[in-house]
Amino acid sequence: MNKKHDFPKKQVILSETFRTVAHPARLEIIRVLASANSPVNGELTDVGSLAPSTVNLHLLDMKKAGIVGGQIMGKKSAYHLNWDYLEEMEKAIELFFKELNAMRKESGAKTKSLGRGSKSKIA
Repeated sequence: MNKKHDFPKKQVILSETFRTVAHPARLEIIRVLASANSPVNGELTDVGSLAPSTVNLHLLDMKKAGIVGGQIMGKKSAYHLNWDYLEEMEKAIELFFKELNAMRKESGAKTKSLGRGSKSKIA
């Protein structure tokens, strides 16, 4: 199994989504869009210290993946989150981790620390 088509479709979709959002600027863009009650354009140029052209490239990649949607209004584009897609991904991620936990329980494996302490890096 070394090519994408050799893996289950849901794993390919999850991995592509993870790859697409695997950048702090993209996560911040998603946060900005989530807090907006209408399509956003101008505010997105203020993401960190990124140039507007870089923000636009991030938006285009996320649009290709289906995470955001966009509308062209004259010379500007207005972006919004694709909530249906995000809800599907939330369910898929939750199912993935439930499957992992079931496998862990079946195998009798215990949670092991990797020697880096027990504190979460995410919290």
